[in-house]
Amino acid sequence: MKGGNGSNISFLRQFVLDDVPAGTFAIFNAILWVQQSGEKWHRLPATFPPAQTCYVKLLEWRRTGHLQKNAEVIDAIQTEMK
Repeated sequence: MKGGNGSNISFLRQFVLDDVPAGTFAIFNAILWVQQSGEKWHRLPATFPPAQTCYVKLLEWRRTGHLQKNAEVIDAIQTEMK
């Protein structure tokens, strides 16, 4: 993830998501980019997986509760880093 929270995302990758496949992490990063930048999905940079793939995964993770769990982990890490 590019931007001010890059170090937080690197920390998350290193200590929490080491067993997650790289493609899944790239999708998670894309979702974070859209949420933090406020941009629309069609503006997703080409460095991420296709926007449609990421959006479908977002919907799946919302439905299964995985997105909420990941958000809680990120919040906890950011709180610890302050």
